[in-house]
Amino acid sequence: MRSIGRIKALTVRTAIITITIVLCVLNYSTVSANSTYQSYYYSRAGKSIEIEAPFVCESVIVDYGGEKLKSPSDIFVHGEYIFIVDTGNNRILKLDSNFNIVLEIKEFIANGTEDALNAPEGIFIADDGQIYVADTNNKRIVVFDSNGSYVRQITPKGQEFENGQQPFSPTSLVIEKTGRLLINSKQVYKGIIALNPTGEFIGYFGANRARVNPLEYFWKAIATREQRAGMILDIPTEIAKIHLDKEGFPYVITNTYSKVLSPREIEAELPVRRLNLTGENILNYSDSEYYPIGDIEYFIDSKNKRGASNIVDICTTDLGIYFLLDSSKGRIFAYNQTGRNIFTFGTLSGLQYGTVRSPAALDMYKDSLLVLDRYYGSISIFRPTQFGSLILNALQMHYDGEYEEAKKLWEKVIDGYGYYDLAYLGIGKVLIYERKYEEAMEYFRIARDKNYYSMAFKEVRKNTVERYFALIVLIAAALILFMVYGVRFIKKKLEDRFENNVVYEEIKHVMYTTIHPFKGFYEFKIDNKGSYTISIILFLLMAIVMFMRKTATSFLFRVDTANVESLLKNMGSVLLVVLLWMVVLYLMEIFLEGEAKFSHIVFSTSTALVPAIIAHVIAIICTYGASLDDSAMINAIITCGWVWTAYLIFTGVLVTNDYTMTRTLIASFVNILGMAIVFAISVLLISLIQDMLIFISFALREIRGVFRL
Repeated sequence: MRSIGRIKALTVRTAIITITIVLCVLNYSTVSANSTYQSYYYSRAGKSIEIEAPFVCESVIVDYGGEKLKSPSDIFVHGEYIFIVDTGNNRILKLDSNFNIVLEIKEFIANGTEDALNAPEGIFIADDGQIYVADTNNKRIVVFDSNGSYVRQITPKGQEFENGQQPFSPTSLVIEKTGRLLINSKQVYKGIIALNPTGEFIGYFGANRARVNPLEYFWKAIATREQRAGMILDIPTEIAKIHLDKEGFPYVITNTYSKVLSPREIEAELPVRRLNLTGENILNYSDSEYYPIGDIEYFIDSKNKRGASNIVDICTTDLGIYFLLDSSKGRIFAYNQTGRNIFTFGTLSGLQYGTVRSPAALDMYKDSLLVLDRYYGSISIFRPTQFGSLILNALQMHYDGEYEEAKKLWEKVIDGYGYYDLAYLGIGKVLIYERKYEEAMEYFRIARDKNYYSMAFKEVRKNTVERYFALIVLIAAALILFMVYGVRFIKKKLEDRFENNVVYEEIKHVMYTTIHPFKGFYEFKIDNKGSYTISIILFLLMAIVMFMRKTATSFLFRVDTANVESLLKNMGSVLLVVLLWMVVLYLMEIFLEGEAKFSHIVFSTSTALVPAIIAHVIAIICTYGASLDDSAMINAIITCGWVWTAYLIFTGVLVTNDYTMTRTLIASFVNILGMAIVFAISVLLISLIQDMLIFISFALREIRGVFRL
């Protein structure tokens, strides 16, 4: 009994000590934190790759000299000072590097009258140190000097805003180098409000495009005036935030989180834009196949809509890198000047230090990222790790033109942290600068970057042509002579050797038919020429060359990896389409009174595929000497092959069935329609069978459960 009592007492003491430690930790104003989240980046093709943490949360500020924040909205770094928009407390705070309050703007004297801020949401510090506050609920911009003394207030002047015709509730603002004020306001869908320094309304700037649903447009076109009045208006999405980069270009953030969209649909919404003086989007994303939208890989959930990123703020650096803050998942996405995601980190939790619950804004302070949490009223300080510092320093060196130093840093990234395609890409760019094009190609291949690989390849090709020009001319002349005389010689030898050989004669007739289709297909019908063996071989060849078009081309044109699974899948899909075409065509000819037998359809279809097969082989060979700029030529070769194949199929249907031109067109159209119907029915049947199997499996499980009871 005594031992049990001692154990209970020890347990109680341990619990008390643990609770005391937790309470002490929670009462600290600054709390240390480690990485408690997944870090990754998206490749050029939009695939996520896990990496070491580029930033870690060093500390979380929750107390500011005895003061607490309440629903803060914005954070702005100016020089050595940090400005906080403390919305819930109706004030602006100016903090020093130790996060001590050195200035509070809340109540002030304006033109001899007591005045106060009311739920401000945005702030901007001009080059002269003046503080511009978006005093949201008071519907004005208030300007203070660097000491917090009132200077003036700005409200829009102009017919647009007279008598409250256009609401004005500013939430964020910037001041361009020209002195023009760009202000974002709630319930304004025409874009950013542009004012001159005195508040005169200039116009709207950088409006989002309205999404028009064709079906809704049709219903509105036929609806009555009363019905149209009750319909939802097609208005542009409201802009959420505006930010000015170091070069003086404004970025605007658009909230697309309210819509359940795929990545490509979100791209059309342009959630992040960089605007020029005329309001056109000039955001560069040439280094990525996806527009900067945050997460690309996610599940679309129509219930809680937690899939896509909800970008709420942006901050930029001197070298063009920008960070996007995602409030839906608490993540920070970093992009370089060409729109490539260089890393992503953070998570939405709030249960562990280093995570946030309701991120509202972020900004750079020296080499750290400050993230403002609206729920906790806290500032999380994220500092770069060694891995993150290497990446940022390498990008900085490259930006400054110190290419050799950048190369050394990228090599350290590879040696210390393994595969990181941007490191290989960075080294490849330096090698291009050093004119080491062949080495650069290898690094770009490892980085899977086809654009830069193509650039290096063109230089290698140019140098090769210049070096071996005479030899290339000789080889080209030899090939021409071979095509003129060699082919004839080989043809004669083959005819002498395989004279009266059935297989050779069948192959010869197939090739003859591709050049003389009317006579060739007629002989298929009348003389019963053709072979199922040759037809099957041609069908298989078509499937193989289409597979090789994806996997056996040069690196620049390869779109798939060669393996047994992809080979079988590709061959199955090609053979299924061919079989479906032949079966449906044969069935349709019964109704259209065609004369062709099923064997005629098989022979004519397989023969018609010969030009497409030859075109694919030529295109595959040509890819090894082509750059991405020559892709139009490669596509033209394949297109010519398919056009000739389509012509042969049409001619085969016409000749073997003894149709007129009009009836052949009808037969072709009906056959394609029939294939679509058969495909739709097949999909429906497969779906029904799957549902039936699921039902049977569920029923068997229930029956087993009953018998167990």
